Amino acid sequence: MYLGAARLPDMGDPDRTLAALAASQHGVVHRRQLGLDRDALRWRLERGRLVRLARDVFAVAGAPATWERSLWAAHLEAGPDSVVAGRSAARLHGLPGWPGERVELLAPRRATGRAASLGTLRTTLDLPGEHVIDVRGLPCTRVARTLVDLAGIGAPGERRSAAVRGAHEARVARAVDHALARSLVTIPELEAVLAGARGRRGVAAVRRVMAERAPGYVAPESGLERRFLEVCRAAGLPEPRRQVVFGAEAPIGRVDFFFAAHGLVVEVDGAPFHDGLVDRERDRRRDNELAALGLRVLRVRAPELRRAPDGVAALVRAALDAARRRAA
Repeated sequence: MYLGAARLPDMGDPDRTLAALAASQHGVVHRRQLGLDRDALRWRLERGRLVRLARDVFAVAGAPATWERSLWAAHLEAGPDSVVAGRSAARLHGLPGWPGERVELLAPRRATGRAASLGTLRTTLDLPGEHVIDVRGLPCTRVARTLVDLAGIGAPGERRSAAVRGAHEARVARAVDHALARSLVTIPELEAVLAGARGRRGVAAVRRVMAERAPGYVAPESGLERRFLEVCRAAGLPEPRRQVVFGAEAPIGRVDFFFAAHGLVVEVDGAPFHDGLVDRERDRRRDNELAALGLRVLRVRAPELRRAPDGVAALVRAALDAARRRAA
């Protein structure tokens, strides 16, 4: 054999330790974590127990080549103070609209000589500890910092058309609303990050989004709800209240939208949650309870909203007009 029997490494505890460490890091380890000398490392490489991914980063044989493994490998290569950021952070946090297949990392600019063959590594002078959180064992930018960073990715310049800038801002707004609706971030947290990000690319877009989201703002909980709001705004309809709870003494439930001045409730129904018999019976019972309070209920189905938004706007407008006539 290449090393000779006398120089074979101990195949007891070192390998059990290696296996446990790799399991906690999606199958990858850094050379500094191994505690093996050069011969012991070479022995494992030659026998296929380890597979080299980068100069000092290795995968345990048989470890699935998952996206999480790619994150760990890039992080170990870039150094312990690197953090998952950008679109990769958005994917870890579950933010929609920002595909994160490519690995993106952020690290303090003070460090030099970093390797980054396994992902994209950006450096920054602004990465305080309060901007970083552990997500599934990996250091990652917090949701507030991630949202601000995302706004700078592909942010159009002022010379680009208003439509391009508007599409980018709508994408940022969708991610912000998703995070707010799921309590992943708060408005004060976003404002705190923005306060220290003056002049950074994309910050202006986030500020415009946040200007429409004062304290007490209720974010749409789904893409369908967001689409309904867009349809209402495009048609010049009044802005409805969102996620309103009815029935303090005898709870009726929370409705998607409420045009309070007109006594009109609008529920936006996605098919998977409202097509079953039990679901239809529950919806009918709740609609009757709301009607007993003097409210009218409109149900808008997902296909209508997607395929005939003008028809939905016309239906809502007719219901609002009817309410005005009754009041007169």
